[in-house]
Amino acid sequence: KASALLRQLLLDGQPLIHAVNTKHRLHLLFRVRMLKNIVPKPGLLAIEGIVPGPKDDEASVERIKLDQFLKLRTFIFHTTVFTVQDAIKTTANIRGGVHWGKPESMKEVSADALISQGPKLGYAGGTPMDTLLAMIPPISSVVIETCAPLVERIRRDQASSPQHVIEQ
Repeated sequence: KASALLRQLLLDGQPLIHAVNTKHRLHLLFRVRMLKNIVPKPGLLAIEGIVPGPKDDEASVERIKLDQFLKLRTFIFHTTVFTVQDAIKTTANIRGGVHWGKPESMKEVSADALISQGPKLGYAGGTPMDTLLAMIPPISSVVIETCAPLVERIRRDQASSPQHVIEQ
């Protein structure tokens, strides 16, 4: 269900993040780890973490706008590059976050193939790992960190609003 919420927050026609921020006009930037330059090629499976680690210095971190975040690479499978947007849309629209669907684009078909051909969890022959689904927790972490100042501002506004004062 996280992918459904991420889709509403970041991807739908009027992303909820913009609608909620209209009043506050905060400059929201997504803090992510700088990714290495990896060239897609047959046989490649490259998965990099987008969440900055505790040992990452600020020189290895970048702050990017929503459109850049959505285009950020989450992993590469053979010659196909998957982005944050791909992970959210596929897990929301095909893998059951919102509803179950059939893969239609070549990228969605490639993502489906990855489940059967990609890494296994725990041991050889183990449970196939859904790499796109595995991207949702780190994407969520970045979004939560980005939205924290907006949530705090909204809570502060609600606390100081006369309609939220509790009569004693």
